[in-house]
Amino acid sequence: MHRKLTASITGALLSLALIVPTMASASSPPPPTVFVRIEGASATLLAQTAVQTTTATKVKGEPCSGSSAGGALQDATNGSWRGSYSSKYKDFLVDSILGETPTGSNYWTLWVNGISSSTGACSTPLHEGDRELWFDCLAGGPPNYSCTNNPLALTAPATARLRHRVTISVVQLDGAGHGTPFAGAAVSGPGVAAVTGSKGKATIVPGKAGVIELTAAESGATPSDPVFVCVYASTAKTCGRAGASGPPVHVIGIAEHEVFVHGPRELRGTAGPDPSGLTDVSLSLLRRTGGKCSAYDATSGTWHAEKCGASAPLFSVGADASWSYLLPSPLSAGSYRLDVVARDGNGRQTKVVTGVSGIDFAVAAKH
Repeated sequence: MHRKLTASITGALLSLALIVPTMASASSPPPPTVFVRIEGASATLLAQTAVQTTTATKVKGEPCSGSSAGGALQDATNGSWRGSYSSKYKDFLVDSILGETPTGSNYWTLWVNGISSSTGACSTPLHEGDRELWFDCLAGGPPNYSCTNNPLALTAPATARLRHRVTISVVQLDGAGHGTPFAGAAVSGPGVAAVTGSKGKATIVPGKAGVIELTAAESGATPSDPVFVCVYASTAKTCGRAGASGPPVHVIGIAEHEVFVHGPRELRGTAGPDPSGLTDVSLSLLRRTGGKCSAYDATSGTWHAEKCGASAPLFSVGADASWSYLLPSPLSAGSYRLDVVARDGNGRQTKVVTGVSGIDFAVAAKH
């Protein structure tokens, strides 16, 4: 046990460190959306998943911010992890995640944005778009018990032309923000496969237009984060813009200021294409009737009172480019505001623009 704690404090282990919980106030920005991935010793336990962190101040009954790495782990796994809480260090030492407990001197380690965290789960704050990675560290020898299976990192162009050669690069990260070219990594994605050479480079030839997801993997190393490439047939303009406003979205079947005689039940549209790939599409729906407003709650399928002029809470409908959501029943009479927000692999999200990603419409009262 002492050996594992020593490695933890050096930063290789999910360490125990002092926590200072962050309390959200009314004026605080919303908690960030982050991406969580969990790699076991021999298999991926959780593919990279978008997680909306929370303003919670406790995790598993102990002081821990909902927007910390510990809070994101709790949400990403639905609480399926175990750890002992240290009152001395005021943090968790994670023992098991999604049913996997490291063997021997191995341990769970935490990295954020390709860098090994030097603090524990609750002591590691997260920011919008951060990539949180937990992997079962195959420990080397003393004194630090450093991981021998550090993660790979894949680099590829954001866009590529159909049936043209594309060069990609793979490095193995050192935990401090640096990488060494990695030979023998298998790069794979829909319709493409290659192995990196001595300089960590390989060539692929995409055979199908659209956004493809690439990963790099090799025995003895932790797989890379996914990288998304938009493959176009004739012009890169078809890949859309991956600017600060995030993926473009379009609502189908509901026009700005349209008045329905029969309220729609299905909400649908498109998102992207986006060079970084879609990771989530979320909706919000606000209703105004008789001077009062309510917001749709997708968890219960009901409407809850909401302050008029406020933004209704978003709910995810997946990450498909052709998204849809079926309401429990057709919308009743009233005025509505539908907002659509898509997020990409770089953590950017759609800017809500009235008439485009934010639609105002109404359902007429029956006489």
